[in-house]
Amino acid sequence: MSCPDRLCLLALLLFVSVATAYAQEPGTPSPATPAPATTPAATPPASTAAFPKGTEYFTLAAGFQNERNGANEYLASVITGFGRYFWDNAGFELQVVGYHGHDGDDNTVGLGGNALARYHFLNFGRASIYGDVLGGVFLMSDNFPSGGTGFNFTYGGGPGLSWRLRDGLYLDGGLRFQHVSNGFVEGRDRNPIFNSFGGYVGLTWTR
Repeated sequence: MSCPDRLCLLALLLFVSVATAYAQEPGTPSPATPAPATTPAATPPASTAAFPKGTEYFTLAAGFQNERNGANEYLASVITGFGRYFWDNAGFELQVVGYHGHDGDDNTVGLGGNALARYHFLNFGRASIYGDVLGGVFLMSDNFPSGGTGFNFTYGGGPGLSWRLRDGLYLDGGLRFQHVSNGFVEGRDRNPIFNSFGGYVGLTWTR
């Protein structure tokens, strides 16, 4: 082997030795391993309902019901209620109702309680159209209607409109059919029926 060949071989061996020593030197950082990609948790879409599930509310309203055939009989009422939407746009409410009843020349006052269910089936902008049904009992200071008893059952329902005045405050108004009778608690001869058409207007606060 000639001298140049020996020099090339020595140079090659020296290069390999240095490269090996550098690769084995402690503290030399290893190539970074990229972190596995993570998929962010899906965020459930926000509800677009006018009254989302879980919304609680308080309402204050005034109502008037006139005997459906035009007789001189009516029920005026002041209504307070507390409710909750257990599904989107579907709510349940408990009410305390103060009554003033008029039948001919007789006037009476009373107090009662209702359970009401409501569903908003059409929502657009600030407005929401709904339907509701209710049932309850009340006790008057005198017989209502005349010839009946002071204690009565009632049920009713009808369409309504809710208008958002601002966040958390709504103006409500609706039409209502309402039935009043005592359920024959003192026999058929003392169960005059009050069937009426009327309506109500009020405010609702939500949270």
